[in-house]
Amino acid sequence: MTVRSLKEQLASLREELQNLQPAERDRAKLEDIVRRMEAIVEEVPPEIQIEEPVLTKKHNIMEWWGVGKEVWQGIDVDEYIRKERDSWR
Repeated sequence: MTVRSLKEQLASLREELQNLQPAERDRAKLEDIVRRMEAIVEEVPPEIQIEEPVLTKKHNIMEWWGVGKEVWQGIDVDEYIRKERDSWR
């Protein structure tokens, strides 16, 4: 079962539901469509099932203050910038 075939099956069910005439929209037909949709969802392989996202705390930008400063230790910033600019020529 591929995601594409699942999408095609769901689209077919959606079209069928939209094409029902008001007089045809009885509970039994709608329940049948829902059962078929549930069966399609059950066929989704575990490796492509998406779990509910875990909400995490929002962070303040100031929490990043000083992160990565060790990368620049011992480097003359003015010299680094001069070399970068020279490389553009």
